[in-house]
This record gives sequence, C-alpha cells and structure tokens, in this order.
Amino acid sequence: MGCRGGRDHQGAGQRSDELTAGSGSGSPGPLPSATRPEDIKAVPVRHPGRWLAAAALLVQLLFWYNLAFLYPTLSLGVPFGRALLTGNANTLITALTAGILGLGLNEGAYMAEIVRAGILSVDHGQIEAAQSLGMRAGLTMRRIVLPQAMRVIIPPTGNETISMLKTSSLASVITVTELLYAVQLIYSVNFKTIPLLIVASLWYLVLTSILTVGQFYLERHYARGSARELPATPLQRIRRYLFTFHAPPPGPPVPPPSSLGSREWH
Repeated sequence: MGCRGGRDHQGAGQRSDELTAGSGSGSPGPLPSATRPEDIKAVPVRHPGRWLAAAALLVQLLFWYNLAFLYPTLSLGVPFGRALLTGNANTLITALTAGILGLGLNEGAYMAEIVRAGILSVDHGQIEAAQSLGMRAGLTMRRIVLPQAMRVIIPPTGNETISMLKTSSLASVITVTELLYAVQLIYSVNFKTIPLLIVASLWYLVLTSILTVGQFYLERHYARGSARELPATPLQRIRRYLFTFHAPPPGPPVPPPSSLGSREWH
C-alpha cells in the first residue's frame, strides 16, 4: 500500500511537471480534459482568469466600451487568411455589449475558482470508487463529483450573484440604462436626488432579498445528503410559531406552608 501510494504521488508530480513544461514552451503542451476529475488538480494556477480578476471592474468596462480606439474594425475569419465577417467596432460593441462583456468576464474569473474549489473538495476516494465500478469520466463527474461539489459551490455562487447585481450599477458610467442610470436621468430633471436614491436602494434591497431566498432553497436542496435534519424554511418557521402551543412562563416560587407558619409564630 505504501509503495503504491508513493508511485501515485510520483506519477501525479510527473504529470504536473509535464503540463507546466508544455505550457511554458513555445508550443502548448497537452491540456487536461475538463471532464476528468483527476486532472483538476493539475490545472496551472496562472490562467487568464487571474488576469481578468486582477483588473478593476470599472477599468474593464471602460476598456470594452472604448475598444474601437484600439481596433476600429472587427473581423472574423481564418487566421492569416480571408475575413468572413467584418464590422465596425462602434456598431458591434455597444454600451450594453460592453457591460455584458465586462461583468461576465469578471465574474467568470471568480466562478472558475469557485467551481474548481468545489470539485477539489470532493474526496478522491469517491472518484476511485466510481472508476472501480466502470464509470467513465463524464459520468463520474455528473453523477458522483458534481452532486457533492454543489454543496460547496452554491453558497459562494449565491454571494457572487448578489454582488454582481449590486456592482452592475458601475455600468451607469458607460451609459447603460440600468437602475442607477435611470434614477440619475430622473433626478437630473426634477432635482429630487436623495428621495430617488432611496428608491433605488429599496429596489436593490428587494432584489437581493429575492436572490437570498432562492440561495437558501438551493443550499437546502443540495444539503439533503449531508445533513440529518434539513433547516426549516421561512414558511415552516412561521407556521411553527403561529400554530404551536406555547406554555405560559412559570410564576415566582411559592414558599412551603411550614415556613409560613414558623414566621407567624415568631
């Protein structure tokens, strides 16, 4: 057992060295398959998502919105060959498109790390047991790894979704007509700045509350195999509070009769 484990560790180190050496050379090395759970640990940490996450979100939005200064014409075709489709960058990259690209790529960088952490949280013995049953890599990922990883993936994914909802207000800088930009257009006419900002805050509160409730039910759904008793839903808590008999609190203790008689005698 010990010798076999040592050979496994050496083989894993050799595979990671080959991947690192292949990606660092002039020609790209063999990339690990995304459907093989055993190769998730061998993915290099230096991937392009880290570069997107390192840049500020507002900088990314401004970059995509002003992409026409760098590339006035965008074309799609064969590299070093004929262009099949050609268009003006100002026409293709509108304010809404720039907002979708900036927010989507920025959140995609964080979501890649969240999913990777969730897959790595699954014990490797689960994968070995699935392989011993003859399950293929894709089936192992769908039926064994992902159902257990979702319990770790859902909470940070819900937090990232709520965070992206609130950070979408940065798209107002590039004139995307979202909630904050609509409020700015209104109070620039009637000069009711503070009341309209409070209205926008209330709308954000309502939307984040809805997403929080959805996140709670998703976490409760994927916690069925790990928790002995699932947490009560808000409706169950309200029903328990309204229809459960609550005994009145006990009153002060009454002294025994012998102590009362002795006090009166003295």
